[in-house]
Amino acid sequence: MFMLNYVTPEHAEGVTAEIYNFFPKRMGVPAPMQLLSVSPELLQIQADSIGHFMRQGEIEHSVLAAIRYLAARLFDYDYCRQLNEKMLMAQGMTKQELEVMWTNPLDSPFDKNENALLAFVVKSLKNPMEIAQDDIEQLKKMGWPEKAIFEATAHGSAMQAHGTLFKTFMKKK
Repeated sequence: MFMLNYVTPEHAEGVTAEIYNFFPKRMGVPAPMQLLSVSPELLQIQADSIGHFMRQGEIEHSVLAAIRYLAARLFDYDYCRQLNEKMLMAQGMTKQELEVMWTNPLDSPFDKNENALLAFVVKSLKNPMEIAQDDIEQLKKMGWPEKAIFEATAHGSAMQAHGTLFKTFMKKK
């Protein structure tokens, strides 16, 4: 799967096995997590990040999946686009709603304030220099604390780094 020596779930030991066991058997260990096993320290950092976003209570998990989906699609990171598409569809979103969300996040099937957050993250990923104080103030008026705005944007921008690593080290056909 990758051009580097990584740890598959059946060969995982110690901390790597503990992190891999976090993922439900029916889902399996996502390939990007297996790639991160090349550096157990980075694998741990990613596991901690996942844990943080699962525990935080300000941004709904489905909105986080939508952020990952949109960012993965924007950065042409097909593995995570497909994975998050499946997650969103399992939560009831249709293919048509996914396309609407891609075309205009403000028309996504979430609450108005969540759609605004999605649109902000997409704007920041496409054109970060176009983000103005007013963009942030509008989100704050909708009830988003600065921490949530920052973390949503960080969550989306991390997809570029992970996508770059994935595409760099995957075995090419």
